[in-house]
Amino acid sequence: MFHGSCLCGAVKYTINLEQLDDITLCHCHNCQKASGSAFNAVTPVAAEFMQVEDEQGVLKQYESSPGVERNFCGNCGSPVFSFRPALQQYRVRIGSLDDSVNIKPAQHIFYSYRVPWLSINDIAPKYPEGL
Repeated sequence: MFHGSCLCGAVKYTINLEQLDDITLCHCHNCQKASGSAFNAVTPVAAEFMQVEDEQGVLKQYESSPGVERNFCGNCGSPVFSFRPALQQYRVRIGSLDDSVNIKPAQHIFYSYRVPWLSINDIAPKYPEGL
């Protein structure tokens, strides 16, 4: 079981799995903008294994592209996860987990959009576009 939250703790979630899937690092411009960083680190979680707590009603959604809802805290602005209704799948932001996980990136997607100032030397496959 894994727990996560936004920076201020108003939005919380529990992942009812013993192990998380591999991490994907996405370098697309939308992920750069949404994360405020060079890339976005996510792991997929089927909706049936995810429980979200938003007692204050501060969780906000933004459809950044068709079929992709980015969810963030309306109080602190932390991006927490995205949701793909057609797949019934969350993409949990690794940085929103309350505990660190020992999982290495499995792949880089939209690598052709990576920022030029960052050196990436891992052995994970690097796809120029999405999968």
